[in-house]
Amino acid sequence: MKKRFLPFSFLLAIMLLGQSITIADNGGHYVPRTSETPSADRFMSELRANQKTGLIDPVDMIKATQGAATKDGPADAPLYWISMGPDNMAGQTTAIVYDNRGTGIVYVASKGGGIFKSYNNGITWHHVASNALMASCMVQAADGTIYIGTGDNNEAQDLNGLSDLGSPAYSNSFVGTGIYKMVDEEITQIASTRPSTSETDDWSFVNGLAIVGNYLVAATDKGILSSDDKGQTWTLVAEGKADEVKVMADGTTVIASIDGQLYKGTATQLTLLSGDGTAATVDESGTIIALPKAGILNIACSANDAKVMYAACISTSGNTEGNHTGIYLTKDGCQTWKLVYPGVAFSFDLGHQLYDGYGIYHHVMTVDPTNDEIVYVGGYDLWTIQKPVSDDGYYEAFCLSSGTSSVTSSNYLHVGLNAMTFNPNNSKECYVGTDGGVYKVTMGNRVISSFNCNRNYVSTRLFNVGICGQDSRVLMGVIDHGVVRMEGDPNVNTMGYSEWINPSGYDGGAFDQAYQPGPCAISTINPQSIYVSISGGNIYRSNTFGNDWVSTNFTANLAGQFALKNIFRTPIAMLENYNDPQSHATAWYFNKGEEAVDIPAGTTVQCMSTNGYPFDHVLSATLAAGDSIEVHDPISNRMAIGTEKAVYFTRMALQYASATIWYRLTDKNFKETAASLAFSPDGNTLFMGTIKGKIYRFDNLDTAIDSTWTITTGSNAGTYYSLLIDPVEIDLGTTQCITSIAVDPRDGNKVLVTLGNYGNESYVKYSTNALSAAPQFDSKQGNLPLMPVYTAVIEMNTGHVLLGTDHGIYRTKDINGASWTADNEAMGDLPVLDLKQQILQVEDKTVVKIGADDTIVEFYPGVHNTGIIYAATYGRGVFRCENYKLSGASVPETPATAMETTVSIYPNPVRGQATVSFDVATDANANVSYKVFDLTGRLVMSQQAGRFTQGQDQQISIDMSSLSAGSYILRLEQGSQVSAVKFVLY
Repeated sequence: MKKRFLPFSFLLAIMLLGQSITIADNGGHYVPRTSETPSADRFMSELRANQKTGLIDPVDMIKATQGAATKDGPADAPLYWISMGPDNMAGQTTAIVYDNRGTGIVYVASKGGGIFKSYNNGITWHHVASNALMASCMVQAADGTIYIGTGDNNEAQDLNGLSDLGSPAYSNSFVGTGIYKMVDEEITQIASTRPSTSETDDWSFVNGLAIVGNYLVAATDKGILSSDDKGQTWTLVAEGKADEVKVMADGTTVIASIDGQLYKGTATQLTLLSGDGTAATVDESGTIIALPKAGILNIACSANDAKVMYAACISTSGNTEGNHTGIYLTKDGCQTWKLVYPGVAFSFDLGHQLYDGYGIYHHVMTVDPTNDEIVYVGGYDLWTIQKPVSDDGYYEAFCLSSGTSSVTSSNYLHVGLNAMTFNPNNSKECYVGTDGGVYKVTMGNRVISSFNCNRNYVSTRLFNVGICGQDSRVLMGVIDHGVVRMEGDPNVNTMGYSEWINPSGYDGGAFDQAYQPGPCAISTINPQSIYVSISGGNIYRSNTFGNDWVSTNFTANLAGQFALKNIFRTPIAMLENYNDPQSHATAWYFNKGEEAVDIPAGTTVQCMSTNGYPFDHVLSATLAAGDSIEVHDPISNRMAIGTEKAVYFTRMALQYASATIWYRLTDKNFKETAASLAFSPDGNTLFMGTIKGKIYRFDNLDTAIDSTWTITTGSNAGTYYSLLIDPVEIDLGTTQCITSIAVDPRDGNKVLVTLGNYGNESYVKYSTNALSAAPQFDSKQGNLPLMPVYTAVIEMNTGHVLLGTDHGIYRTKDINGASWTADNEAMGDLPVLDLKQQILQVEDKTVVKIGADDTIVEFYPGVHNTGIIYAATYGRGVFRCENYKLSGASVPETPATAMETTVSIYPNPVRGQATVSFDVATDANANVSYKVFDLTGRLVMSQQAGRFTQGQDQQISIDMSSLSAGSYILRLEQGSQVSAVKFVLY
């Protein structure tokens, strides 16, 4: 087997093809990628592939895996990671097994998330043994043992530009760790399959598994191997790139797909049946006696007749790449074949592309368990081809699912089909594994009825996480979902329900996977204000937590100078301060009104920031009645974004009413592309890391002189701003991608830089004089395995450093010593792409406004999750760590001052109608009313409910359909009693 190097290309073909979406009331639906986006390829290559060769040597990944396996967690005070979900949105599902020992027990395998089990036929799932396997395939033996293969499958690992296929269309690379066996939910690695650094390694990519009598048979990149001693020893049966291995209905005949050709035989001997040409081999009578050699051969065997099987030839090159070039059927055990569905060229509007161009990455084929004349084929959507009733010609094709329809449609399946398994107890029911989780499907006559089965199947793959001032409320950049918001119960450690939110700018309000999510942020000053980036587009913002989007007055105002379309991921840095002495803003306090009186000097008055948050100001002089005073506004928000050839800075991200002024920090001759950004603690300095290993430091942001220039004609006409800053270039002595920059919240001189790209000797560099004229960065690689590091946090109180890597979290308590230990308890050994810690602590505030007819109390939530660290993982959603949580930091239950929790709401989350239950305790015949506030304290609903007698479990029904999706507080007033409950509306 030749040595494989793995470059990146084809728009994150494996990472980015599909995930489950559960959408409520917003009409969102999925739209396939319609064009290549080179910037996405470039981004992934810059992050992981060697920066000199553009390739990944699998040996480097195997060494990193071996090194990670030797790192035990810390003996004292390990980090404990709490899974936050999402509990209703899943990731790439690669295999499905119905347990042969119990009705209703089902197993599913996912990439990164590992193995999940359901005891109730898929209604809910639980994670098995805290594994984080890159599972590729799964099979169960008669004794109940389940065998699990790992590594990128579906040809991903072979599309490397150096293979015989000649396609550079590979955009991800996760080598496997061999084969595992699971007995009674205990998962152990089969030692003989542990990958080695040898170029002839058999086990880096396990593409298929089968049980044949006493034999375990594996399809790997080395070939077909079999074992009759449960994997202790192996025999190479046939050499080559083996994609699939299946067993025919007799239980002994083995069918395999190797290098695009068909093999048949036993567990110990296989014979080549395919021809080596591009056309099928026929005899004198015109009968097909051998299949053509294909790029990929997708096979499916009848469950009833050992002589019946289907084979689909899939092209891996030219204008038919990813599509079938013919689907064939044999009824005599592979002696002769019939072409039942011919291939269709792109240029003809005839027939159907059953794999929709995705067959290289997603190909599944299954024969109907009760009718051998029906076969199901899936790549992008699910199709069936069936023997026509009227004649004996080509089979008829029918599309059963639609990944572009609404998720509430009965035929909706998420795109990217990887597995399909029928229920052995119900021949009309099956599970389909997609890139968006698992679906239960009931088969009808050329139609299906599907049901999303992703509850607690936490297997989403994330790029980023944005955090706010609450423990359980986050924003996520989810691969192939775009931007997702999630809110859990702040008072208990339950997983959160997620909702897909869609920035404006997509045609028809649909999510196009060409626009993958990038960095995202939530303001703590205004928790409803969020900021998201998408590939090849602008930064979007919303002041309703994504219920709608403000398209004006933000990045769109920069017109032509704001070049985002050539960058896949737009880094965002945001720094907020509630007592900023260098804030440039001012605010007004008005001492007016009919009852106004002179306010003496030394009095503390409450003002409102231009950024929409109250602050206290001590009067230095008496303020006369009817007068007003302009005061310094200490509430500040700084935001920076990095683009291709430019970095921009603004203080107006929270100000929606006026056009945002963006200051360009780089001149027009700047050639670098930003990969990461970070502010110093005081916000006066911005660090930028580039994709080519350089650090630029922009100093004196608070005092730099600004300048403007004007374009008077053309589509880019307008006035543009810049800060006159001469950036300091810092040489790190490397050309590796700067994946992240972490600044010590206690000292801006202490800066840690993480680096990407396999095949290098250092991935962590640290400076204690980063703000000096000549900063020095030293390697802190220490005993860390040689692998890319994607993200880092310098803990705000202890100085501990946490890293996110291909193998989870690593931590050191002394960065100078750089002794790293894996710290992944409850998370597992899986890629972590983003880490964030909440470093702010702010108390809640209320503003009392007294009007002529009413007194309004407005609530402004503070920051109550100080010290919590959040992790975005590739395969298990979001985790948070509370080891460093500041003592006493917690989310208040309600925004009111004196409330008793005697009220509940059902269901919660609410959709449409809600039932509110409460007790009437002391006031007989109490007059009951309720008010609903959003989390900013804004009153959105108020109603008299009537009079209720004393007693328990009184109920009222409330129609919430007029409200937007999000989190709310319901305040119930019953005589002199006040109570409240938080609920989520979706």
